[in-house]
Amino acid sequence: MPRQITAEDYRVRAGFEALRQKLLDEQFANRLDRPLAYWALPADRRLPLILLGRTLRELLQLPYEEISDTPGVGLKKLGMLLTLLARATHDQPPQAEVAPSAAENDDATAPEFATHDQNELDPAFVSEQSWERWCETVRQHGLGQEKLGRLAPSLQELPTVIWNTPLSTYLDRRLTDIRQLKTHGKKRVRAILGVFQVVHTMLSSSGPHGTLSVRLLPRFVRPVEEWVTEVLGRPDAPTSQDVRQNLALPLLNQIEVDAGETILRLAENRLGIESPPQSVHVMSRGLGVTRARVYQLLEVCSKVMEVRWPEGRLALAQLADRLARSGATNDDLALFHRVRELFYPHSLEMHDGAAISAALVQPAAVLRSPGQPDLDNAGAAEFSPAEQTADSGAK
Repeated sequence: MPRQITAEDYRVRAGFEALRQKLLDEQFANRLDRPLAYWALPADRRLPLILLGRTLRELLQLPYEEISDTPGVGLKKLGMLLTLLARATHDQPPQAEVAPSAAENDDATAPEFATHDQNELDPAFVSEQSWERWCETVRQHGLGQEKLGRLAPSLQELPTVIWNTPLSTYLDRRLTDIRQLKTHGKKRVRAILGVFQVVHTMLSSSGPHGTLSVRLLPRFVRPVEEWVTEVLGRPDAPTSQDVRQNLALPLLNQIEVDAGETILRLAENRLGIESPPQSVHVMSRGLGVTRARVYQLLEVCSKVMEVRWPEGRLALAQLADRLARSGATNDDLALFHRVRELFYPHSLEMHDGAAISAALVQPAAVLRSPGQPDLDNAGAAEFSPAEQTADSGAK
């Protein structure tokens, strides 16, 4: 039997015809060949799924009666169709909004859209349109080869295995395809989208220029690089306080952001920031873990700097060569050499991502479980000769 026509039917039809007329205007011609799903959000409810694969051009050529008679498409889904068509008329990416459906005044049956904190990215509220705009910003500024870890707000939010993944890995993928990749769950997708969103937010208002380019860096890098350049041009060597203030503390602040409180405290004790520097043997006894575990945790500092400031290895090597010719005493340069050895060690052995991830998230109180064999002797080959001697004397 034919469905009874209500006043709501007339309102939805009038809304569809108005949007049809608007979208057929020449200014929207570049959008007509995109599928309706392009303007859908993962958090949208009551989507007319049977229509999402059709382009705007195909939908706008159909009479309203044929669309409204589509099996499974009732008034609520027609209301959501109007919402998607309305989004297609906007230049800005869509945000969560309530569809103008027949039940818009009925809280019990109206579409449900979760609110979200604008400061915390929710993948459910990122549309294909938003993703495409973010990718275009990355392309325009030639940032495809930048690593995700270099630009991430915090490495604690980014899985270790993609720290060194370039942005270009995701540039030519649709957001739907990224969500379907293996190992790309909600947390990983959120972290990836967060990097692209940050880049777009910073650069969307500054288009590419013929003679100028933009270099994105972690905030701590620029002042440290300027200090290194200034010291390289000075005839005298920096004081220990100068090294502490302009080199050690900025790097430690970044470690707190990227690796957390436990590794920060270990690094501070190792460098001797607030007290005399501690040996790994002393720190391992204080934490109740093996020396091998302390070395594993301290190694995270170099892993962080390798992705955050890889240029720092060469910068500090040049500075070390300059200071060696300055005539400064070893006592004056002791802190500098400890900083360099901690963040850019001479022999860098790459550990797999799982080990580093465990070091980042495992609390100090459970770093060694009861009954775990003592790895001190097994890991002795990793330790410096000086500390092996000190440990042997202590024993």
